[in-house]
Amino acid sequence: FDAALRESPDHVAALVGMGRAWLNLATGWHGDPRPAADHAAEALRRALDLDAGHATAHALTGAVMHQFEYDWAAARVHFERAIVLAPQQAFVHSAFGFHLLARAELDEAERELLLARRLDPQYLNTRMHMVNLRIAQHRFADAEAELDGMRDLAPDNIAATGLAALIAMLTGEPQRALQLYGRVCELAPSHPNAHACLAAAQGMAGDIVAADATVSGALASFGVERVSPYVLAIVAT
Repeated sequence: FDAALRESPDHVAALVGMGRAWLNLATGWHGDPRPAADHAAEALRRALDLDAGHATAHALTGAVMHQFEYDWAAARVHFERAIVLAPQQAFVHSAFGFHLLARAELDEAERELLLARRLDPQYLNTRMHMVNLRIAQHRFADAEAELDGMRDLAPDNIAATGLAALIAMLTGEPQRALQLYGRVCELAPSHPNAHACLAAAQGMAGDIVAADATVSGALASFGVERVSPYVLAIVAT
């Protein structure tokens, strides 16, 4: 996207792609999320200045405003504008559904995510959000069924393996969670939160020494700014 924008600084598709890439880096904790989110916001502002009717840019802007500016009212305006502009685009419904889920507006989230899945049954993010919705609803068997759907599309998917580990934690199976989070660390050895999640399972299994050592190793290897404080709070709990 950098290369495209050097060739054509006002190329809207490249600006939206840049915004999406930076947002993925921020939300995935592949680096310090704050500057990555700021870069995403800047690229998306430029895109909307050039094309105010770009649905994906509105949906991504909503994500930035909710997750990093903590302004749900403004974020919702962007999500709803995206849906008006592109009612048949799975991504905009999936993004809105995920953020409704984060707000605990579960019925509305389910409506948007089911629609997104009908529009694009192979979009893995929607599948992942559906698993999280079922977890939020305490429908763990249904969450496992949703995971099976993810695995059909992408065997050994990192997110699916991590969600299976989370379900094991929530249903009181720390040894299974240990096995699954260990597999996540094998699949994503350079991702700090994979190791921190393993530490949470070690703590739940009663191995406090191992949990502390795993956290210390992750902080030493990746730096404090790359390990989610939310995940560290789960470890502490």
